Amino acid sequence: MDTSAKIWDAIVTLYGSKTTSKLMFYRRTLHSQRKGEMSMKEFLMKVKGCCDSLASCGEVISEHEHVTAILNGLPPKYESVITIVTASQVPYIV
Repeated sequence: MDTSAKIWDAIVTLYGSKTTSKLMFYRRTLHSQRKGEMSMKEFLMKVKGCCDSLASCGEVISEHEHVTAILNGLPPKYESVITIVTASQVPYIV
């Protein structure tokens, strides 16, 4: 039993930090997405891909965080849409 505990601790030590850095990378990537010259479909798929990557690591992304990432990545010409979504009493879902 003692040996298996040591092996498990070694595995956690070896791969735990990589998992943390992977999660940080995916979350940073999610929140740094910008629509730029992409079509809206491409942009939304890219954001969804980031959310899916986080989910594959066991990280739950709320609808609120998903919508926030989308809105933050939109250029100024979408300001009226952003205002409507953020001012709404009803939460938007993706």
